[in-house]
Amino acid sequence: MACRLIVVLFAAIHFLSASSSSSSSLGPASPYSPLSQPSLIRDATLLQTNARPPGCPPCPECFNCQLPKFNCKQFGTCSEYDGQCKCPVGFGGQDCGEPVCGSLADGDQRHVRQDNSTSCKCEEGWTGINCNVCENDQACAPLVPPFDHSTGRLTHPNSSPLSPSEYSNKSEAVCYKGGYTVKESYQMCNVTNRKILDMLPGRPPQASFTCNTAKQSCQFQFWIGYIESFYCAFDDCQQSVQVGYQGQPNITRNECKKMQCKCIPGRMLCGESGSVDISDFLSQEIKGPGKFSCSSDQGGCQFEEPAMNQLITDIFGDTSITLNCQAGECMHYTMVPGFTVPERPDN
Repeated sequence: MACRLIVVLFAAIHFLSASSSSSSSLGPASPYSPLSQPSLIRDATLLQTNARPPGCPPCPECFNCQLPKFNCKQFGTCSEYDGQCKCPVGFGGQDCGEPVCGSLADGDQRHVRQDNSTSCKCEEGWTGINCNVCENDQACAPLVPPFDHSTGRLTHPNSSPLSPSEYSNKSEAVCYKGGYTVKESYQMCNVTNRKILDMLPGRPPQASFTCNTAKQSCQFQFWIGYIESFYCAFDDCQQSVQVGYQGQPNITRNECKKMQCKCIPGRMLCGESGSVDISDFLSQEIKGPGKFSCSSDQGGCQFEEPAMNQLITDIFGDTSITLNCQAGECMHYTMVPGFTVPERPDN
């Protein structure tokens, strides 16, 4: 586009110059007559033939996720109005292919991870490759409005602006780490399968996991050396808790009937030089059901799917992918699972 604009400007300047010269000449045979010089119309043939000035490289094609050659990673949504991707929380860039930094409290103002970097600088109180997991209650204060006990409602943040210190003191926000999703939870996990770890020295395998109860959906990303290799989406999900009695641990389960996965071309496990390529396996064999379960004790978590389990068994001898996860979801303390709202006092 820029090259064509140069051609048009060049032709227009040339035409105006010729016209200006001809207006000062009375003779029809003037060498500066528009009829005797290349006109804007004749120079426009450069545009019709896609000709470019010497040394002008081809113009790059603009990203448009409505075109077959472009797509939104993380199964992001393609806007039909501008051809741009709407990314899941924690991801950014034109195609949702980059993790973002900062914290959830930054909203839409989060910046993507710098090129050639393998780490994000998270705000204080936040962790994870894309800084989605809260670590303490104070980090959640900007996300959870204070509770007005006189009205029984949450106070809208804009109705009574507070300084960060006042917000922290008045907030009743909680960073719930139990793993049971109330609205939308985030987990960052380290893979613990011994043979997988031995195969990737210096490049820790990790997984991030997100669930949304309103949408009954979850998302899963697999990372190697802090670089994403592939991602999965789960639909038609149900959550349950198996309560442990007499010292037994609680087990939280997310079971999803449908599942789909995609490789990121050129990444580890997905075509990187010297690596196996499981792209076809992921797109053709992984269908679900998928299950993600965690124990409240030191038993850790498991990610299971029939075809994935078979692959893990064939290559590593384990029955599933095992994980050690850190969960975090910001909420008001009255929303914490197991919390019982006290009776209203008589006075």
